[in-house]
Amino acid sequence: MHRVEIHFDQVFSIARGRLPMGGRFTNFGFESDGKKTFDVTVQGWPIIECGMTVIAFFGKENDWNSFLGWVDSYGHSTVQTNPYGFAVMFLASVFFMFVLLTGNFPWVANVVICVVFGGPALLFLWVFLKQYHIHREIVSLLNAIRSDQLIAK
Repeated sequence: MHRVEIHFDQVFSIARGRLPMGGRFTNFGFESDGKKTFDVTVQGWPIIECGMTVIAFFGKENDWNSFLGWVDSYGHSTVQTNPYGFAVMFLASVFFMFVLLTGNFPWVANVVICVVFGGPALLFLWVFLKQYHIHREIVSLLNAIRSDQLIAK
């Protein structure tokens, strides 16, 4: 995970939208250090202003396709994925797998049940752990920014 400080010298084309399942997103472009970046999409409707500085987290350095989240330098907003939905999906997959395994099915059916529910359960667990690590990094940075602001006052 790469942490990069980005100053928005200029922000343009901010478009906010809703997903069919109720989620929100913001699409925008910006200029930073003379370099323009277009078509950046982030989750939610964060505050995005000219002159704003964010600390962004990327899977690959400065690759907006691998964007993981950000914290603004004022400590007012964060952009990140909520990891707990993946934990719920993991627990639901494991629950249904064990409920079906308690039935009196032949061994072949039990193997199919384990593959159908166990495979996605492991995937959900892996994604949850990865997203939770990112969540912890963003929250600790946000807390550090807020405590620095309190000390400065």
